[in-house]
Amino acid sequence: YRYWRERFGRYRQGEPTYFWLHAASVGEVSAATPLIKQICRQYPNRRLLITTVTPSGARAVRDRLPNSVDHAYLPLDSPRAMCRFLQRFRPSCGLIMETELWPCLFKACAETDTPLAIVNGRLSPRTLQAAAWIRRLYAESLSRISCVLARSESDRLNYIRLGARTERAR
Repeated sequence: YRYWRERFGRYRQGEPTYFWLHAASVGEVSAATPLIKQICRQYPNRRLLITTVTPSGARAVRDRLPNSVDHAYLPLDSPRAMCRFLQRFRPSCGLIMETELWPCLFKACAETDTPLAIVNGRLSPRTLQAAAWIRRLYAESLSRISCVLARSESDRLNYIRLGARTERAR
């Protein structure tokens, strides 16, 4: 029940979150674990929210990360659900692991002045070969983020080809 409720942007009331990191599933949670632990060490008095989209990702958060880390499911990428998510948690910034390109989320973050960064970014050749209308949607989304921290120079260039601003891609 919690999974479906939160995937539609319906959350219980609670404290706002200061930092937010999205890790879609188990692999992204594993890749983000050193970063998450460092954030917890560096900011021990700040709340950290990890979002996933799968129950296995939620289990990885529960089993591998400190108890001080909160978990929620990121809602489906719709304008209303994303607005409810941001209103509920009010993150001061967001980090998106690897390849997640969520047009409604990126737009909602831009509209609420929530800085957003892609961390450990990578793009597959298939993403670059998407239909033209999808690439335009990705380009619009990427124009709204604060920075892309790519895994490699080729990934950085692929993000730029897809629409990220050159000066914001590292």
